[in-house]
Amino acid sequence: MLEIEVQAQSAAAATTVWAILTDATTWTAWSPVDRAQVESGHELGEVRRFRVPLVAGLSWPRLTSRERTTIYELPRRWGYEMLSGVPGVTDYAAEVNLIPMQAGGTDIRWRVSLRPSVTGTGGALRWMLQRLYADTATGLARAAEADPRGFAHDR
Repeated sequence: MLEIEVQAQSAAAATTVWAILTDATTWTAWSPVDRAQVESGHELGEVRRFRVPLVAGLSWPRLTSRERTTIYELPRRWGYEMLSGVPGVTDYAAEVNLIPMQAGGTDIRWRVSLRPSVTGTGGALRWMLQRLYADTATGLARAAEADPRGFAHDR
């Protein structure tokens, strides 16, 4: 099993980070995702489709992945499992924890686990996903800080 954890900090409150994280329509603005849509459901059980680069920072090749929300604990814990779209891996799951910091703001901890199904690919997968999720967590942190709404909507 391959496990990756990244961390970012935001000056925004956890409720603001949560509102942006759980709204698939915002992902194209702050993450490497260039297409995002909700296929079905809402909150727990929601199924989303994302198109992302295979390697962060490169425009090609891109993968289209589908995921289902498996954890929805407002406003602290959100998780998902990959349904399809990531070749060479199984048991792909992620969890995002939003931890209020004592001095204000939010510590974002994004943890991903997966099982490479092709022997010898773990190192390359770790490198690619570490970069992808570090960029994603940092993008989320900055987007929450720039969000003029604060926690303006219940999602």
